[in-house]
Amino acid sequence: MKVVQITPYYPPSKGGIARFVSGLVDGIGDSADVNVIAREGGSSERVSVITAGKGVFILKALQRLRDLDPDVIHCHSHWHMLAPAVVYKRFHKNVKVIFTFHTEPIAPMKGAKSNIFGRLLKRCDAVTYVSRAVKDIISSQIRIQTNERVVHPGVHRGSASQDEIEDFKRRHALEGKDPILVFIGLLEWENKVKGVKILVEAVADVRRRFPNLKLLLVGDGSRRGEVERIIGNLDLSDNVAITGLVENVFAPLTLSDIYVHITLQEGLAQAILEAMSLGKPVIASNVGGIPEVVSDGENGILVDTTRDAVGSAVEGLLKNRARMKQLGQHAKKHVESNFTWEEASKGFLELYTSH
Repeated sequence: MKVVQITPYYPPSKGGIARFVSGLVDGIGDSADVNVIAREGGSSERVSVITAGKGVFILKALQRLRDLDPDVIHCHSHWHMLAPAVVYKRFHKNVKVIFTFHTEPIAPMKGAKSNIFGRLLKRCDAVTYVSRAVKDIISSQIRIQTNERVVHPGVHRGSASQDEIEDFKRRHALEGKDPILVFIGLLEWENKVKGVKILVEAVADVRRRFPNLKLLLVGDGSRRGEVERIIGNLDLSDNVAITGLVENVFAPLTLSDIYVHITLQEGLAQAILEAMSLGKPVIASNVGGIPEVVSDGENGILVDTTRDAVGSAVEGLLKNRARMKQLGQHAKKHVESNFTWEEASKGFLELYTSH
């Protein structure tokens, strides 16, 4: 079976979609001949990177599909990832087309955009979602007229070498900093960056009791300046650092005492799963697909997206190290039992091979 993944991002590009598609490629690699077409990433024998505008990308991706002659085309996230597959299917009726939504739209889809996307999705053999929350939101905005399924992502339990960890500590001046909080995510989308700003404000409050606290914001994006201004205005330059994108997210995760994911919008963050896989206690917003992974008080803490709620949750955990350890242990067990790429890949392979 020949499978082509069409994705906006693929490693070494950073972000959850790149890590999701990479994990899926690894997961199905023993059962299928897999190639990737990406708009950003690193080219290789199996990965074709087409850095171009949407129109040119669609045309070149279509040409690449003709060369690869796939049995299954699995598209991710954006309508222009799906368009070449739908065109290809018009002339190759037996090819299967799968589309995966990774997050809710940045703005509600309506009018022409909703209609175009709806027509493309109608040609799919199946539409999948990374969480039930994403499915509910998308279904309320677009009429989906094909098979739908929620397939939660898996996670690879990664690691960082001692050299990587020590290098990261030096570059970000972490010597003597305790506790260390970590957030991983792009500083790009408004509703996600609003959550980061709330987290920074909460740290200003927690710092009063924990003056050596350090929050690492692992990511970058067009709204980085907005976050930097808040850090400066609150005089938090010693307590909050934006690291930019990093090669190995498991370096900061390994150093973290608590992983804190505060956002107003989320499908299902890979970074949360990665932190839990390392046995880290998680504090996260009670939004989107996060509650499908984090059970409040059992394997993490869910909070309202307010400065007071976030600050109280962080401070409460830091005062109770035994609870931190217990939540981390439960988080690790939960992820190992329910969020493996082995299980996620089975779900997708069923869709690839069903009649």
